[in-house]
Amino acid sequence: MPAMFEPLQKQTIVDNIIDTLLEMIAKGDLRPGHALPSERDLAVMLNVSRTSVREALKALSYNGILQVKPGSGTYLTEKALSAPMSLRSNLETLILKHQSDYWEVIEARRILEVEMSVLTAKRASLETISELEDCVKHMRELLEQESYEAYTMEDLTFHNMIARSCLNDYLYKAYSQLFPIFVELSRLGEAVSDRHWPSFKQHEEILEAIKIGDQEKVRERVEAHIDFCSESMILYFQQMRQN
Repeated sequence: MPAMFEPLQKQTIVDNIIDTLLEMIAKGDLRPGHALPSERDLAVMLNVSRTSVREALKALSYNGILQVKPGSGTYLTEKALSAPMSLRSNLETLILKHQSDYWEVIEARRILEVEMSVLTAKRASLETISELEDCVKHMRELLEQESYEAYTMEDLTFHNMIARSCLNDYLYKAYSQLFPIFVELSRLGEAVSDRHWPSFKQHEEILEAIKIGDQEKVRERVEAHIDFCSESMILYFQQMRQN
């Protein structure tokens, strides 16, 4: 990639990333149909964190300026030519929406998931235990490969397996309605560095409690894990405010 990317100052960094990309579009350095560098490469080129790059790209995607093509890359759309030179208000609205939504989501998750996990500890079949073991094994492999986005999805799969295995269709339907929101917000919390391995350890502990059918231990460990997820989101929002 040409040396058109210059390191940015670390204040209002997400806004700066957005403005830098929009300025490059305005100058013709980036054109519709062009693929952007990867998140990792952009972070290095601009001397910023991948979390900040991810949020900037997310804001541009929500505004139709970028299009993510799975397995191919992130591309500029025709809308990029008419993009305003600042999307800061849109980004702030997005962050505030996530923050206000999350506390209601975590409350609903605590009410549903703790009790569903307790039921799963009571009712889990050998097949369910085997599936959960395979899931945790895969989570470890993904972490060792530093495939964090894939790890996040496997993490969510683990929780969905537990919810499904409580064998209560009404509870699972309620959980399933919230699951897309869990996916979106979990991706934000997982963006905080140094949280993946402690979280993984908690998944191992939840699985062990389910395997021995210890319902109280399951309750305790799932509550602790949800608290940990809540702390990750607090750290995420603090980080975005500081940036």
